[in-house]
Amino acid sequence: MRRPNRFLFKVSLPLAVLLLLGGREPFYTLKLDVISSGYDGEKVWFHPRAGIVSKEEPQIVLTLQKWWVERSDVFFALSQMISSDLGGHWSAPAEQTATLGRHTVGNGLEIGISDFTPKWHAKTGKLLGTGHTVRYQDNTLIKGAPRSTAWSVFNETNQSWSAWDTLKLPNLPMFYSEGAGSTQRVDLPNGDILLPTYFMKKGDSLYSATVLRCRFDGKHLEYVEHGDMLKQSTGRGFPEPSLTCFKDRFYLTLRNDDSAYVASSTDFTSPSRKSGGLMMGSHWKVTTPSSIGLPTATGYTSYIRGGEQITTTLHATGHRCLWHKLVRKNWWYCAEPNRF
Repeated sequence: MRRPNRFLFKVSLPLAVLLLLGGREPFYTLKLDVISSGYDGEKVWFHPRAGIVSKEEPQIVLTLQKWWVERSDVFFALSQMISSDLGGHWSAPAEQTATLGRHTVGNGLEIGISDFTPKWHAKTGKLLGTGHTVRYQDNTLIKGAPRSTAWSVFNETNQSWSAWDTLKLPNLPMFYSEGAGSTQRVDLPNGDILLPTYFMKKGDSLYSATVLRCRFDGKHLEYVEHGDMLKQSTGRGFPEPSLTCFKDRFYLTLRNDDSAYVASSTDFTSPSRKSGGLMMGSHWKVTTPSSIGLPTATGYTSYIRGGEQITTTLHATGHRCLWHKLVRKNWWYCAEPNRF
């Protein structure tokens, strides 16, 4: 069962902090604001993630949801908070029950969504959020239930979300429990979406990871193909993978209960293969943290910014770090948030 370390929800802007190493002065300012608190003894805010509506007058749309702390992974409808001045002021959390809430199936069975991540899709000019479904029986998580990737589109005109839908995948046994929850995607220049996901067959206990290539026309998200499978025989396998790119290489971070892993590939840069499609990660090279000087953790989500830096946010048990790698030097630096 997850336990919250703090019951105050905080947002730090910029969301991906960049450090210029090597004696140069940093070019950013960092301000930590408490924009909402809500622990009432039973529920607490969880999964806060922000996406930017990149228009002439940009908006930051932050989604979050309440978690019932006494029960494992019991989440309620997503809420949203909006800032029109780059984080200076925020609207109060507004629950999106009609579009991002649970669906009642009957006899105490409900299907909701969680682990939601909004991101701007430049090709269509839309904010697209992805996560996964979760099933409850009388407000209790149903273990071993089927799962799917869920998605929704934000309408900036009326500041609402479309009713969440599920991504239709091939009817394969391995996709019985599949979801892109708590993952980070990459959008290609042509608008195609590379969406990391994790999955397992019915009755299995280990997740495998892959990357889906999808198409999005601004209204519908459509599966095209998927890459090879990355597996791990310890812990729960490879849940919650996240993808990013740096120059001509893609990096896939892989969560694991015993360690953390990074896979890299250049295959995504070849969209027209004679084999009849995109060779998605068929040559992933998987490394452990120790092999690149990165300490062990339960998993981490990577962000790439700047010409010569790789920045990752490390999710380790009980704390969170920002990891910075100066590519030319080939070393890592951990900056604890409480140092700023």
